[in-house]
Order: sequence, then C-alpha cells, then structure tokens
Amino acid sequence: MYIPQTVIKSNLLYKIIQILKANFPELFKGNTLGRPSKYNLGKILALMIYQARSSNLSFRKIVSSLKEDVLSLKILGFKTVPDFTVIFKSYTKYLKNNMKIYLQKIGSQIDNEINIFYLDSSSLVTSKLDTEAKFGKSTRLGWYCGYKLHLVCNSKGIPIDFNIATANIHDSRCEALLKSLSRIKPGAEVIADKGYNVSRLLRYSPDLDIHLVCPLNKRKAKTIELEKIKDPLRKDNYSYLLSKEGKKKYAKRWEVERLFGNLKENYSIDNHRVRGLNRKKFNVGLKILLFSIEKAIAALKIIQCFCNSLIFKL
Repeated sequence: MYIPQTVIKSNLLYKIIQILKANFPELFKGNTLGRPSKYNLGKILALMIYQARSSNLSFRKIVSSLKEDVLSLKILGFKTVPDFTVIFKSYTKYLKNNMKIYLQKIGSQIDNEINIFYLDSSSLVTSKLDTEAKFGKSTRLGWYCGYKLHLVCNSKGIPIDFNIATANIHDSRCEALLKSLSRIKPGAEVIADKGYNVSRLLRYSPDLDIHLVCPLNKRKAKTIELEKIKDPLRKDNYSYLLSKEGKKKYAKRWEVERLFGNLKENYSIDNHRVRGLNRKKFNVGLKILLFSIEKAIAALKIIQCFCNSLIFKL
C-alpha cells in the first residue's frame, strides 16, 4: 500500500521518532527486540509514547491498536505486529527506570535558560477496588481514594521531573524528587506551595544545592507576623516571599497548576480505571512524556517558520 511522504511526515508518530532520534540516537543503533530480533527499541518506545493518549493504555491495547493501524506500521517499518511481550520487556528494561532521564533532557532542550522551577502536587482519584490505593486528603476534593502526582515544571510550563505516591503520603515527603532534580539542575530555585514548608525540607534542600521557596501555612490565622517566626529558615523564606522579587516569582506558580489542568483534561492522567501504583506510573509517565514531546515538536515548528521567514526576506 502506497502512502505519500507528506502524510507520513505530518504524522505524530513520525515526529516522535525524529525527536527521540535527535536526543537519544543510541536507542536506534543496533538495539533490536523480539525472537528473531527485528523490532527496533527506539521505535517501540516511540510507539508506546504515541499510544499514550489512549484512555485505557496497556501493553495489549498498544498491540491491538497497531494491528488496525496500517500507517503506523509503515512509519515504524515493521512487517509484522510485535507480540505484547516485546512491548512489556522494552518498557521494564529500557523505559521504566529511564523515563525521567528522557523527560528531563527533552524538557531542557525546550527551555534551558532560567533555573527557576515550580513544584506542586495533584490528586489522582481511582477506584476503591484498587487494593494499592490509599485514602488521602485534598484541599479541593477532601478525602479521596487514590494517588498523588508530584510534578516539577519550568517557567514555561514544561515538565522536568515527577513522582507518583499513594494519597496518604504527605507532600513534604518529596526528598527523592528534589534529589533527582538537583542532579540535572544544580543551583535550582524551586517554588512550591505551603504543603512543602517543613523544617526538614528547608534544611535538606541546601545540601542538594537547591533553594526551596514556599509560603507558611497560616493554620486559620488571619495574618503572619515576621517577628514571631522562630525558625530562622522559615523566617528567611517568608521574608524572601514578601520581597518584590519573591512575589513576582511566586505569582508564576499558576504555570504548574495550568499544567495539571491540561494533563487531566487533554491527556486523561486521572483515569479511574487504571489500578495499581506501577500501572499508574506507566500510564501517567508516558502521558507526561508525550506532552513534553508535543511541546518540543511545536517549538521546532516555530523555529522552522522563523528560519523560513528569514530566508524569504533574504
């Protein structure tokens, strides 16, 4: 079946493959899977990311969708549809533990100028039949059963890092996320909400070369008097937020809140049918990665349009 090159190059799967090739060429050099080995690892990963918009993403669902998608098979260059075990093994061996690395590199490619990041959490409600889910309390929902997504994004709303935990774990237990961020963004300033303002985190973050900034929890008080704050770290933190620079930076926290809204509305990260912590990490992680790649594609398109306009003027 003949498919025009214009159709192939305008397809999202083709663009995802090109982004992965540009950033992670090692995935496409001699890495093959299956028996016999005939499925390129980079293309299998691209396929998983491409299918991430599916509301009920699973390894078997990816395979069944591919059987009916002639265009995707053509773009991938696969003569036969891979078994679901090939998809499963490629995820567990090559994507599960490296997903954050891919996300961080792609996010940094889009915007690597400002070292200011925004951290927040959002509830992921699931079925009460999910045996791994726990009950937690949300400001918006009250008590709910499910999980919690902690997300770090830059000032342009591009996700850089994330973590998923059960709903009963407090926001302040995010040491692993800060440690992960410090490896790729040393000296970063992280603006978070009041749920992260605990002495333990404020003392831990300088050891990671991270400046954590978050407001105090008023705890039903109408105002907070700076002189009455006993903890020197909290006092310095609150004093910084009262400054003109601090207010300006904190006002941009809406970027991470808007990102949560986008991911829930357009990428279905809060799908109730996805049960289990590992499945949740697989499902939500791929959707966040897809979001970042689509942003990278849009950024490249803007650059190409700008270059074309310059050539036209010349």
